[in-house]
Amino acid sequence: MVKRFPIKCETCEQGLILRLGMGEQKVQVFNIACPNCKQKISIIIEFDKSIKQKITLNEVIDGYSLKSFFNAIPVEEKDEFITFNLHAEMVYPKYLIHDKLQLPSVIVSPLMMAHAREEGIITEEDELEHRKKLKYLSIFDFLGGDGNLLEDWSIIKKAWNLHKSNLNELVHKELKRYTNYSNLPNNGKDIYNIIFHFFYRFILPNKYLYLNIENEFEKARKLNNDEMENFINYYKENLKDLFFENYIEIFDEYFNNFQEFNRVLLNNKINLHPEKDSESILCPVNFNDVKMYYGNAYEFFTSHILTLVCTNNVLNNRKFNEFENMTFNKYLKDVTKEKKSKPLENNNIFKRFTDILESTIRNASHHKWFYIHKDLPGSLQYKSGGTGALRQISYIDYLYKSNEITMSLATLLMIEIYLIDY
Repeated sequence: MVKRFPIKCETCEQGLILRLGMGEQKVQVFNIACPNCKQKISIIIEFDKSIKQKITLNEVIDGYSLKSFFNAIPVEEKDEFITFNLHAEMVYPKYLIHDKLQLPSVIVSPLMMAHAREEGIITEEDELEHRKKLKYLSIFDFLGGDGNLLEDWSIIKKAWNLHKSNLNELVHKELKRYTNYSNLPNNGKDIYNIIFHFFYRFILPNKYLYLNIENEFEKARKLNNDEMENFINYYKENLKDLFFENYIEIFDEYFNNFQEFNRVLLNNKINLHPEKDSESILCPVNFNDVKMYYGNAYEFFTSHILTLVCTNNVLNNRKFNEFENMTFNKYLKDVTKEKKSKPLENNNIFKRFTDILESTIRNASHHKWFYIHKDLPGSLQYKSGGTGALRQISYIDYLYKSNEITMSLATLLMIEIYLIDY
């Protein structure tokens, strides 16, 4: 579904035609920088999923309605207006951004589906199962899009706060609002299992992101179940409460800015970087809202991989807190964040999982040296420290890396729930 809005920038009166591809979230925010004065322009669309799409001779009823403009005035369309093609949940190649005739989503969607099949993330069986459930399937449905994530996160966050206060009846009442709650098994309706269910939805269809890690834990369990029990007891007594507080904090920061991250999330779900094979661009007009996020996620991620490190010790026929070249206490207190994953280098699954980390981006955000590039549209500049070399990264790449570390954090959280239920 594409909505067309002819507008003028309220600041400089530049005429624009916004062709907006609709997504599945209840509220959808589209932002660009005016090509003339560089000021932010926003359009907010609301989506009522209860309204069935209906096409008549006079109108199209589809559940989408304009909520508000920011720095924009609706006007009559003129030939000299500049066209912008944007999508709430898809990245378009640069050459299609200003195309007046083609529908970019029709070009991009088949390429994404083909890649998902090639990667083995979507199988023929998956497609058949989807078609049994829905009469019409969009790319969003196929690639694990989920229009209920934001609403369900607010439910989980509230339920967690109630859980901390031991208000169990209110926890249960709140969780009943969770999507598909009635379809969950009776033993899967507690707070931990619903959190697991939520984040499994979040990473789908790339279920192997989690399953590959769980398989390593299962190997350790079969190799030395007693030592894994020792580790789990240590985790429950020393780590669990703090780690869960960390997760709630970082995921709340993520979902508070979900409209921004969601622009490339479908690509993350199928391991397809939006800039692969074509030049793409996203306007970083909201960068200041998210520029600290990667660094914050990096801090939590490098702390929480302790669960992988301890399990890897067991896989190497050692006690969970016994390292090859250092003491457990040294690892906890002296090893720097960027070297926390080094003990995992002999495990291909764990190494691949942690190879996504980029300390230079973390350092740039935490040292306040991360800015929108003044000369290159869609690009950022940063230094890893005050005296570090000047580097460049596209805004698309920054969002992609932020989603990548978030999906990995989701996997670590699910693994910790696996440990709780062990």
